[in-house]
Amino acid sequence: MIQYFKLNFKKICSQINIQNFRKSLSLLDFQKLETNLLNNIDDAHYHTHTNNVGIKERCKSPNSVYKMSYERNYIVYQDNKIIESKCKIPVVYCQNCNHFHALLPHHFIVPYCQYSVSFILLVIYDKSQKILTVEEIRKKYNISISTIYRWEVRFSMYLRIYIQIRNKYNMNIFISLLDHYETLLNDLFDISGYTFLENNCNLFKQPPKLNPL
Repeated sequence: MIQYFKLNFKKICSQINIQNFRKSLSLLDFQKLETNLLNNIDDAHYHTHTNNVGIKERCKSPNSVYKMSYERNYIVYQDNKIIESKCKIPVVYCQNCNHFHALLPHHFIVPYCQYSVSFILLVIYDKSQKILTVEEIRKKYNISISTIYRWEVRFSMYLRIYIQIRNKYNMNIFISLLDHYETLLNDLFDISGYTFLENNCNLFKQPPKLNPL
C-alpha cells in the first residue's frame, strides 16, 4: 500500500480548501485529497508490501501507473453523529516491485478498517478518560464492546512505540496528536513500518523489518 508521502499534508489541505485537517475528513474532502495524491503520485516517499514470509518490504520507486479504483466504507464521527459513506480508493501498479498498491493516506485511514483514524482515536480517548462507561461509549459510537477493547489493545502497541520518542514531544500522546499530528504519525509509521492503528498481532512479537528494494 502506498501510505507515506513526503508532501506536507497540512499544506495540501490548505491548497484544496480542507479546513479540518486534524479532524475526520468529510467524504468530499477525502476524495479531493485522494485525487490530489494520485495526481502527485511521484511524490510518494515509499510504498510497502508484505512478502511471502510475512516481512514488509519497502520500494522507493516512483514508477507507478494508475490501474483502477475500488469502493470501500468510510465512517467518520462529525458534529456528534456517525456518518457512513462509500469512498473510491485509487489503485496503482508499481513497475519496479510488480505489485498493486492502494492509495491510503495513513493520516486519515487505516488499512482493512472502515473507520477513520480520528474515529478510532475518539473512542480510545473516551475510554481512557473514564468519563463514559464502556456501554455508553458503545451506544455513542454504535460499535461493539469487543471492538472498543480490540482498538484499545491495538493502540497500546503504538503507545509503547511512542514511549521511544516521547522526549521529542514531551507531552501526552493525545496532546501530541493535537499539536504535531502529521509529524507524530509519520514518526510512528517510520519506526514500526505499519500505518498507525493498523491491525498487526506480530508488531511486538517480532521487531518489524523493512527490506529496501
